[in-house]
Amino acid sequence: MEEFLFKKIEVWIVVLLGIFGVAGTVFFGAAVRYHEGGNSGQFGAWADTIAAIPSTAKTIIKGKHGKAAMEAHEQRFDGHSGFVFNYQAGERPDLGYLLLNRYDFDLGMSVSELVDLNTQETLHRWHFDVDPLWKQSKRVNHLEVDHATKRFRNQHAYLLNNGSILTGVQGPLLSADLCSNLSLINDQASYHHSIERDDKGNFWIPKHFVPKTVKIGSKQFSDDGIALLTPDGKVLSEKSIISILDQNGLGYLIYGMGRYNDDPIHLNDIQPVRKDGLYWKTGDIFLSIRNLSMILLYRPSANQVLWYKQGPWIHQHDVNILDDHRISVFDNHARFEFDKSTENLVVDSSNNVYIFDFQSDSVTSPFQNAFTSLDIRTPTEGRGKIISSDEIFVEETNYGRLLQFNNRGEIIWQYINRASNGKVYYVSWSRLISRARGDRIRNAIKESQCYEN
Repeated sequence: MEEFLFKKIEVWIVVLLGIFGVAGTVFFGAAVRYHEGGNSGQFGAWADTIAAIPSTAKTIIKGKHGKAAMEAHEQRFDGHSGFVFNYQAGERPDLGYLLLNRYDFDLGMSVSELVDLNTQETLHRWHFDVDPLWKQSKRVNHLEVDHATKRFRNQHAYLLNNGSILTGVQGPLLSADLCSNLSLINDQASYHHSIERDDKGNFWIPKHFVPKTVKIGSKQFSDDGIALLTPDGKVLSEKSIISILDQNGLGYLIYGMGRYNDDPIHLNDIQPVRKDGLYWKTGDIFLSIRNLSMILLYRPSANQVLWYKQGPWIHQHDVNILDDHRISVFDNHARFEFDKSTENLVVDSSNNVYIFDFQSDSVTSPFQNAFTSLDIRTPTEGRGKIISSDEIFVEETNYGRLLQFNNRGEIIWQYINRASNGKVYYVSWSRLISRARGDRIRNAIKESQCYEN
């Protein structure tokens, strides 16, 4: 072995190897650049696969979300922690309940907590130790790494009247009963973002179609669609958003792009219409299409786009129906900033909530000054629900803060998800629950054998 390692090599062999090395590097770089430019071809795809080996290995070991996936983007709020109520307990009977979805660093997992905003009590906690559950899944290899208990987010968990919870993010749908016993509801697809109930008790949930159903993009292309499921996970209908656009004369929004984009839609919210309005009917749905900065009104029964609007919101989330002719939109107002090969979403000043009036075809933003003064600026995600003419509930997801405030910027209550180590962690699309429905769930909790707070 020693003789082999120290054997003399003729100069011409070293020069030849050097030439081949340089040529190979140039060829490899050109192939990657060709592929990244949106061109197809076996050599480009092969080079792209080889180039991705380091990041792929890292993902296999640590999961695609990384070690600090649940930490807030920045550590803000000067050490404030937990709930602060700027009213005495019992003084706001008009307020209902909060289903607080958050990552609990001290427990090492995500939890959901039911909070009575009037009495200021935390009534019950559900926890999501999902590792044992993934052993039952057909997609176990992906889930055990990317969505292990320490990385799993209970995004937009929906609390049923019997006290069980439906949730899931970028994977199967699952449920947790009052004792936090977990079960798989639907293991057939990757569901993501919002979970909203329609007038018949079924759920509209965004879905990734794998394999993709459209002839565009690479193997990593995100073919977002809508799916309607029963509470026990049966699929009633589903359809690709790009197909909806194409069949309604809007395909140019996707196929007219110069350079292909593997995530041109990024559907993040489906809001069902539960009551007829002046401009929509029960059964219609509003869609928030983030990467087109578009809100769209769609009638599934007729496969018909009734209305759509791009802007003034930018990369928005969370569309809500206010009455029979108005909707609200949580505007992240986040722009892409490019630095060489990287791109980041950066909030321009602050987030906002717009009100669009179909009758007057006008947009207003009555809470803009309050958003600015409170420095609310989550680049992605975020929720905003108008409570009354002068109060609003907001989740600043990326920074681990929830708050309700008025149009003068005065905070009614606030929650910051800070752990015992001093760091703030993600919240995961919490939601308000009405007083009447919350009271029914509260009674179900009292009658159960699993009373945890």
